[in-house]
Amino acid sequence: MLRKSMSVPDVTNPRGGRFASLALRVAAVLLLFPSPSKGAAVPLAGAGQFAVFHLGCGTGSDAIGDLTVNTGTVVGDVGIGGGPTLGAEPHGFGKFQKGSIDGRLVVDQNAAFDVVSKNFTLTGGAVSGQDLRSAVDDAIAAQASAAALGGTALGNFTGGGLAAGVYQAASFDLNKTTLTITGGASDRFILNISGEFDFHQSQIVLQGGITANNVLFNVLGPGDPVTVGHGKSVFLGDLLAVDRSIIVSELGVDSAPGAGPGNPGFGGRIIGGLCMDLIVHSGAQVTGPAECPPGDLSCCDPATDISCCCNSTEECHPGIPFCG
Repeated sequence: MLRKSMSVPDVTNPRGGRFASLALRVAAVLLLFPSPSKGAAVPLAGAGQFAVFHLGCGTGSDAIGDLTVNTGTVVGDVGIGGGPTLGAEPHGFGKFQKGSIDGRLVVDQNAAFDVVSKNFTLTGGAVSGQDLRSAVDDAIAAQASAAALGGTALGNFTGGGLAAGVYQAASFDLNKTTLTITGGASDRFILNISGEFDFHQSQIVLQGGITANNVLFNVLGPGDPVTVGHGKSVFLGDLLAVDRSIIVSELGVDSAPGAGPGNPGFGGRIIGGLCMDLIVHSGAQVTGPAECPPGDLSCCDPATDISCCCNSTEECHPGIPFCG
């Protein structure tokens, strides 16, 4: 559900909105990190409302970079951005050829889309003409904020066990192996990756109560496409790659939605592809985090959360568990 509260308030505008600069936005997101391994969630702000969010491009309609879902399934809302706030020539495009979105397709006012209706199902319909610039800004700020945390250096990471915390790796190459993340329900795990990211025929296992909603794989800077593949792979956590192409294939093909033990697929958010491609294909199943029921304020922690769960007709007050 698209919520009015899913953005960092604008300190120059009492009615809320966007920060005047990325630096201020990054600083605000950093304030939401209370310690290296504790936190209610990884704060993606407005970008976090989507199971799949393509950021679009701000450099013109001729720029490359589209969202493509071809023989893929997404459970949760999908967003097509049109680039960041300061983009001079905003543009975004999505094409949906075969598969389904069990949620809404939310489209920026400067983006367009094409759905092959006989082969693709939108259970929540399409909502066009939205202003998603702030959500794109939030994704960029979240990436910078997570990167600024640094973390324990892992070198070229190829799998194994890690406790909740913040880490950095020169590359992430998991092939026929397992990454086990151990932590409690209030812990979080952030892995900043500066180089190659390849996840193939592998599994992510979460132990001790930590959830995929509190796991972030933050791929930094331009480079080779981020690839996550193979029908038997299980990927649990959010994948944020602002400046990379992202290709997700086969995960969970012929399996029920909802990745986890014994059920392959992608369980988490996929966010990125600024002026690059984001592709979900070959039967891949992506299941975003479960939403808090509308009006349920039990999920709000005013000390850490920047939004509350409100009905669509109500106004949310960032950081305050109150709707009305």
